[in-house]
Amino acid sequence: MTPGEKTAFYFRIFARKNIQERAVMIGLAVGILLNLINHPEIISRLSFRDVHAGRVFLTFLVPYLVTAYSSILAFTSLKPGKVSHITGDLSCKSCGKTEYHVHVGEEIAQCPVCKDKTRWELAGVITTEESDDEILESLALFARYNPQPLFRVSARGIIIDSNKASERMLETTVPEGKALGDLIPDLGSTDLRKIISDAEELRVTILLHGRYYNLVLKGVPALRSVHIYGNDVTEIKLAEQKIREQAKSIDESLRYSWYIQKAMLPSGRLLSTVFPSSFVFFRPRDIVSGDFYWINQTGHLKIAAVADC
Repeated sequence: MTPGEKTAFYFRIFARKNIQERAVMIGLAVGILLNLINHPEIISRLSFRDVHAGRVFLTFLVPYLVTAYSSILAFTSLKPGKVSHITGDLSCKSCGKTEYHVHVGEEIAQCPVCKDKTRWELAGVITTEESDDEILESLALFARYNPQPLFRVSARGIIIDSNKASERMLETTVPEGKALGDLIPDLGSTDLRKIISDAEELRVTILLHGRYYNLVLKGVPALRSVHIYGNDVTEIKLAEQKIREQAKSIDESLRYSWYIQKAMLPSGRLLSTVFPSSFVFFRPRDIVSGDFYWINQTGHLKIAAVADC
C-alpha cells in the first residue's frame, strides 16, 4: 500500500457520515463550553465586541479534529483481539515477515512469530464496514450463502442468527430464539460467557441426528456473541470407521498367519539338538515375517536354510 493510497484511504474514513456526525457534535459541545469559559462576557453582557473570531473558530475546530482523528484511529485499529472493520491484507511491522489476510467481522489474530509483540499495518484494503451493525449485516450475508452451518449465539445460549445449512443441521426451520443446549445437547454445559469474555476458540466434534459435525466456537467480545462454524464430517468419520474395521480385520489375519508361520519354523529343541552351540535371531518387522529359516539332520548331514520371500 503506497503512501498515497494510505492517505486516500484515511480520507475516505474521515469522510464517513458517522465519524463526521460524532466529530461535529463533540466539537460544537466542547467549543461552546470553552468559549463560554474564555469569554464570560458573552453571557453577562450579551456582548461579542471583544471576542476574537479566529480564536472562537479554533476553539470549535480543535475538538472537532481531535475527535475525528481518534475515531479514525479506533476504526482502523489493527490490534490482535479486535473485530476488523476491514477486509484486506496486513503485514507485521515487528518481524517484517508475516502477511495476514483479514475479513470484516473477523477477530484479528496475533502474528505467529511475534505473538504479544505483534504490530500490524495495512498492506492493502479491499472493503470496509462503517459500524458494528454493518459488520453483522456482512456476517449475515456471508452466512446466508455459506454451504456449511453458521450461526451466532448470545452469552445466555440463545441462537441469534443462522443460515439454511444450520437449519438442516439442527432439523428446525426457525432456530432463532431457541436455546443452543436444547438443539445441541453436547453444548448445553458450555460456558459461553467465558468464551466471549476471553475471546476463546473451542473445537468440538458432535454426533447430531445421525451425522458427525466438527464445530468451531469463536468468542467475539465486540459483538457479545459466539460464532459457531460447522463442518459436516460424516463421510470422513464413516471412512475412518471403515478403515479401522479393515485394519482390525487385516491385523487379525496377520496374527492368524503368524500362528501358522510359527508352527512351521523349527522348534528351539530341534535347533539345540542339531546345532548345540547356536542361536537364532529372528525379528519380523511386522507380525508375519517375509523371511523364514529351516533346519534338519539326515544321518551325519546337517542342513540349514534361510529364505527371503
